[in-house]
Amino acid sequence: MRDPKRIDEVTNKLAELWHLIPDFRFWQVIQALNIPENLKNRDPFFWEDEVWLEIFRKTIDKYKEK
Repeated sequence: MRDPKRIDEVTNKLAELWHLIPDFRFWQVIQALNIPENLKNRDPFFWEDEVWLEIFRKTIDKYKEK
């Protein structure tokens, strides 16, 4: 069974990102994600939560630099 604590970790990172770009609507936030080249042609349905966390972290770093 997957650790239920991961849910808050993932959604908190999403919230942190969205707060950096509050004028974006939800899908705009998703479209703004900094997806690595090696994942661009892969179905996100199969990405592990740790992959999403890393994507959120990198995208947050990108928007904090601005």
